[in-house]
Amino acid sequence: MAKTVQELLDDIATESLSTNSDSCLIYHKETCLLEKSSGKSRAFPHIMSISKLIVTLGTLHAVDKKFLSLDSSLSKVLPEWQHSTKEAMTLRHILNHTSGLQNNPETTEEIYHADDWVAQALNAELSSLPGTVWSYNNKAMNLIPEIMRRATGMPLNEYINKNILSLLGIDNYEWYSDKARNMQGMAGICMRPEDLLKVARLLTQLGIWQDRAILSKETMLNILMAAPIFPEKGMSFWPILSQGVIVGWEANGSLGQYLAVFPHSGLHAIRIIEPERYRNKHDVYDHFLGQLIMMDKKLCNSL
Repeated sequence: MAKTVQELLDDIATESLSTNSDSCLIYHKETCLLEKSSGKSRAFPHIMSISKLIVTLGTLHAVDKKFLSLDSSLSKVLPEWQHSTKEAMTLRHILNHTSGLQNNPETTEEIYHADDWVAQALNAELSSLPGTVWSYNNKAMNLIPEIMRRATGMPLNEYINKNILSLLGIDNYEWYSDKARNMQGMAGICMRPEDLLKVARLLTQLGIWQDRAILSKETMLNILMAAPIFPEKGMSFWPILSQGVIVGWEANGSLGQYLAVFPHSGLHAIRIIEPERYRNKHDVYDHFLGQLIMMDKKLCNSL
């Protein structure tokens, strides 16, 4: 017999504890269904690669405001790439991880050993033609802060703060940079769980916050549009599939950070674990999304 919403919430509450979660927040529209905290987390936990989602939202906002184009050659912003094989690369290729830029999946072995992550990415060669191969690419995402700085005239964090985060009432967070003081694009944002949940709610409401369109319809269509040659992938916001049908979207980060939204039912949730509290693979809590899928189905059936 299928579990009720409350039984699923009870399961999540128990497993949130057993997997050493620092924060687990689940909301249905504006109603809190579950709020669990270890009480041991830093004020601003590192959300790891969920940062990519916020970076992507800010970049798509800049596209909407005509600072950038998704499908024009990036050599217009990065003249270093003119008359090279990288001249074919577009912003869309970077955001949907089809840039073709040489990439070592073991980030700690390559990126973290470099002082200047922008220079590292600018000088990287292509391992495949842009748009032909999907490969999750941290190095390419580290170009976004520099692209945004050149295109908008503002540091990435200031642009996103002005146009998105401050409008959500998020006014206190941290953002790591490399040794050359470039903002991180692949990760680096440290944010209170309740503020990260605001980002989830914004996406659940398809860009609307308190009757104001913070993200345009075009931006939302772009963020929800899967990479064309790999339909199960997206712009660091991955489709959640149930029986082959997209029922929601999620962003995730190393060690088991999750942000999930289900726009039809209004369900949205986050789960955060601090690196210091991570013990083993059990703490990744990789079936958290599966439990949310079941809850979303129950909520949709009650509409």
